[in-house]
Amino acid sequence: MLRYLITIALFAHGIGHLLFLTNSWGIWKGGDEGSSWLFSGMLGTGQTVEGIFGLLWLIPLVGFVVVSWGYLTRQGWWLQLALTSAAISLAMIVLWWGGLIVGSAFFALVFDLAIMAVVLWQLRSGPVIS
Repeated sequence: MLRYLITIALFAHGIGHLLFLTNSWGIWKGGDEGSSWLFSGMLGTGQTVEGIFGLLWLIPLVGFVVVSWGYLTRQGWWLQLALTSAAISLAMIVLWWGGLIVGSAFFALVFDLAIMAVVLWQLRSGPVIS
């Protein structure tokens, strides 16, 4: 049962990146949030550049969907992909901080950090979680 709950959480986290993707494309802002502090603030670029870089949200989106399948089916590679997907997601959240709904960004950030901690602990301690 726990395996299925973790699989659902990983899958949902991946799909949740759709919110951030649509935000970067200017389709859905979800309130008073603006654009990325980096692209609109520091670099002064427009929505087009932010949207192009926003395609990078597809990496953790697809990554976590694949990780959920890898975890569920006990594939040996899921830990490395989970670590990579979480690291990219974390970096993207930081780049778009202030342009995302704070609650969603905060919980996604915490989830990414938890995944990174669990995966690093698991890789360090030896046998893969099965």
